[in-house]
Amino acid sequence: MNKIFTFLLLLLLLCGCNSNGINDKLFKEGEKYANQIYQIKYGIIDLDNKGLEKYLNQDKTNLNNKEKQYVKLIGDFFIQWTIYIADKQADGKLDKETEDKFMKIANKLKNEYGVNLKER
Repeated sequence: MNKIFTFLLLLLLLCGCNSNGINDKLFKEGEKYANQIYQIKYGIIDLDNKGLEKYLNQDKTNLNNKEKQYVKLIGDFFIQWTIYIADKQADGKLDKETEDKFMKIANKLKNEYGVNLKER
């Protein structure tokens, strides 16, 4: 939990030094990303499969820098989600529905975008 708040503080400091529109947008995305990790890890919300699948179904051949950063955030997000799943499996508290939702998107990332979570 401290890592998330450190991440947000660092983003806040970076955005404060150079507060143009791009940094503001990146901060907002970073904050949203950190909140998603926190909320999912602590069971406040469910993973938004529909929104992520809609994004993954888009053509990725001509990505701009902002979109590339977003793809990286998705990759980082799934690393954190993998850790969450592993923790729940170790505790024996992972429900089948949550695991199925994760595996569906993880397989899509692996098959269509070459993101292999087990190797990362």
